Amino acid sequence: MTLYLIDITRTISRIGRGLATGIDRVELAYVNYLVATHPETLFVARLGRQSALFDVPRVKKILKNILESHDWGRPTLTDSVRLKLSWEQRCARSYLKKNCLAKARNGKVGRLFRKVDLTQYQFLNVGHSNLTDTMFGALKAGGCPNIRVFIHDMIPLDYPEFSKSHIPKAFEKRMRSVAKNADQIICNSEETSRRVQYYFRKWGAEPDYLVAHLGIEPRQPVTSVAKLVDRPYFVILGTIEPRKNHMLLFRVWERMAAELQDQEMPLLFVVGRRGWSNAEVFQFLDESMLVGKYIFEENNLDDQSLTNLLTYANALLFPSFVEGFGLPALEAAQIGIPVYCSDIRTFREVLGEAGTYLDPGSVEKWQEKVTDNIRKLSEKPEDSAELPNIPTWSAHFRHVFG
Repeated sequence: MTLYLIDITRTISRIGRGLATGIDRVELAYVNYLVATHPETLFVARLGRQSALFDVPRVKKILKNILESHDWGRPTLTDSVRLKLSWEQRCARSYLKKNCLAKARNGKVGRLFRKVDLTQYQFLNVGHSNLTDTMFGALKAGGCPNIRVFIHDMIPLDYPEFSKSHIPKAFEKRMRSVAKNADQIICNSEETSRRVQYYFRKWGAEPDYLVAHLGIEPRQPVTSVAKLVDRPYFVILGTIEPRKNHMLLFRVWERMAAELQDQEMPLLFVVGRRGWSNAEVFQFLDESMLVGKYIFEENNLDDQSLTNLLTYANALLFPSFVEGFGLPALEAAQIGIPVYCSDIRTFREVLGEAGTYLDPGSVEKWQEKVTDNIRKLSEKPEDSAELPNIPTWSAHFRHVFG
């Protein structure tokens, strides 16, 4: 029987930072799957200057604390003065150190594996975190026969203008380490695989590649929930960062506000936490007269509240310049909500005929589509496009774990 060792650094790093999104959700799905199906799984995480090893019973308690109780106790004196961390993160850091199988300095991470026969374990890293030569070297020194890394996108290298200034260099360092050490690369789309192979071949690496579309559990709209507002509304969902192209939609709403009567104006719900390097968008959200009247920022919705909001939405709007996968678009399509998205390769691959594709640089085209949607819905409900072949997490894991 294959045993698994999975890195959960990203999951641990998100403690106290709100609901999981994007890559966080994927790593959490893997953790939950392995906890439920492979009781001998081991978990490793980087905790600042130390790394720690956990087993399934310990990780179950960690997950319960993350999702339910947040019962971490008080931090040690050392952790209590880590002022860059929130109070919950400081408490969690101390809890994790006290409740692990073993811990070691990051430079001596190999000591974690001394009591583990790594020749029996397959290593997985799903979260784009802790991808270092030190970690990979410790795994290989311990005899780990198979290192698998999930790469979600190469955006920091393909589009450095959409990242913080220090990210592309750090990301390239991690990817070069993966290229040098990984036996298999798992990708969320053919497009991601194509971009990974472009760089890895330049760096002289030829690992095995596996494409596995992300999974979604089947669910239906919550029809018993009352409609939140008595007028048409649209939703844009995702971290508020430059590549998501929020400003295009704000321009659309500005133009409509200048042309339509108040009672004719649709609403726009901007769902997601604020990211970085997006001063123009943040200034609009802070200062525009449209915000609070026709545009509403929602940065702390739980899954149920989000489902309720999407249930009666006229459409999900996804004008991103680039995406690795675009999970929210697929989730919206599966419950029959029209999805208007950028005409980029990733969306074409993932959504197929279920998406309506628009130029992410054309305010006019997006305004035309939004107003056309409102007009048609006032006459008769719009039929969503043909639903895509939506993979479940179960199917995803059957593909990945065979």
